[in-house]
Amino acid sequence: MLTQVYARVNRTPQKTAGYATQDTRKMLVCARYALLHGTPNTTEAGGDDASQAKEKDSMNKVAYALIGIGALVLVIWGVKEFFTDPGVDLLIRIAVGAVGLGLLILTGVVARDRMRASKNDKFKGVQR
Repeated sequence: MLTQVYARVNRTPQKTAGYATQDTRKMLVCARYALLHGTPNTTEAGGDDASQAKEKDSMNKVAYALIGIGALVLVIWGVKEFFTDPGVDLLIRIAVGAVGLGLLILTGVVARDRMRASKNDKFKGVQR
């Protein structure tokens, strides 16, 4: 699609359909930047970087949340199917359950330690 925009803008540098030459040049600059770098450059077209960054961050959070929810549902379904399958030996079920419970406890201990350490962090306000 960007190649089509680039070709269209590149062919029509004059005034057309109410668009001024300056707007056409801005579109051309953005299309060239997008073709070269893979992302649109809004600063040269006069876009608001702060609002677009916030929008992108919120969309990323929504996407990660949906992926996490979907993965959690699949894991729960797989665990349920594994432990209720009569074809799986009881010893295997117990071993897998023990490993899973151990990993869950270990994750909880690590999370608790990190939360305690973050309360006493001297460099909490320092930006990287």
